[in-house]
Amino acid sequence: MLVGDRCRTAVSWASTLIFRRVAPNPPKISVGVTVVPSQFLFISIPDAGRLFPHLAVGKELVRRGHRVKFVTVEPMAGLVGSYGTEPLVYQSAYESIPVHEEKEMSAEAAMLVLSVDDSAAMIDAVEAAYGDERPDLIAYDVASGTAGRVLARKWGCPAAQLYADFAQNDEFAYTQAFDDDGVALGKPLSPAEWAARSELKPWVDRTEQLLAAHGLTDVTFAELLEVVQDFNLVYVPKALQPVADSFDDRFRFVGPCAGEQAALDDWQPPADGLPVVLVPSAPQSADLARAFAGAPVHVVLTTGPGTDPASLSELPPNVEVHASLPQGVLRHAAVVVSPGDVGNVTEALAAGRPVVVVSPALPARITGFQLARLGLGRLAAPDELRDAVFDLIGDPALAERLAWMRGEIEAAGGVARAADELEAHTAR
Repeated sequence: MLVGDRCRTAVSWASTLIFRRVAPNPPKISVGVTVVPSQFLFISIPDAGRLFPHLAVGKELVRRGHRVKFVTVEPMAGLVGSYGTEPLVYQSAYESIPVHEEKEMSAEAAMLVLSVDDSAAMIDAVEAAYGDERPDLIAYDVASGTAGRVLARKWGCPAAQLYADFAQNDEFAYTQAFDDDGVALGKPLSPAEWAARSELKPWVDRTEQLLAAHGLTDVTFAELLEVVQDFNLVYVPKALQPVADSFDDRFRFVGPCAGEQAALDDWQPPADGLPVVLVPSAPQSADLARAFAGAPVHVVLTTGPGTDPASLSELPPNVEVHASLPQGVLRHAAVVVSPGDVGNVTEALAAGRPVVVVSPALPARITGFQLARLGLGRLAAPDELRDAVFDLIGDPALAERLAWMRGEIEAAGGVARAADELEAHTAR
């Protein structure tokens, strides 16, 4: 299993068990103030899907004259450097899962323990690189929250939490139970309630061992998870966020943050004018493409860098396969099929395209529920995919709803606003 694959598995545990208490009347952040060059430290797990929005923001900060260091693994160091940011390489714990630990604890606990080990490796690499120097701001992905919070407490540095998924607080979190219609069944569990679960004791113990190793013996597991940062950057437009009104001004919803779009010269839609259904790389994506055999659509399937398109056999003649395509291909799609990754979904919506989410996993199902509530897409089982796509293609009111969301995304500000907010928070 590749490092990125392990990260995506771990994110379903590590990034969803994050809690936020929302305090009343938080301090306002003034955007547009004059700032001096600052040093930013970005921390994120080595998963390309989560890296790209952080890198886009980092690139903009570098363009404005700031210095940006980015914690990453060796295989991604070149990518990080290509954005003008400085790679700070560490050895990721996601490269291997100790077999003996998997046998002694649940899969959930094993992945959460692994996330703590990964954070420990990040912290060691950061401290070795910085010595007595300190960044002006630590900006960490929610899935790397342990590393970011430990460093912020130990160094006394301001910190910003980055959400590539939906933001979470005491009204909405991925730890909630949901019925088949996406209605939350009760409040999210608190950190103390999770800590009390006997099967998660290895995770609690490993976290408290890490705290002790860095001299934070006065901080408990629950206290670490309950830390409320003064600033949270969310790569989602607020109009798409579940329970949006429950989030205060410390949560800055800047919308999707993508880099410069690649040219479309190497791909054009077919001349037959059939609707294009885009199926990005995901587990069982080839099977999803096969669902459209004989249908009056043109399916564009991307396999990702780990799969040779030529290795896929018995695909219908209306399916076109590529290892990858420019992001701008979205503008040609009638419908996008997604595994439910929030970043993938917001990029499609930014291009004005509806989305069908096909995934049994809870985080993805929540995304599908939210799309359905807003009339921007569907949540479908694999055997319902074909009908869901044609329902959207035939929906006469869909264009108006998509135009509304596209306007919300544009108003959110994207990369430029994200950089503005980080500058202003650092200056404050």
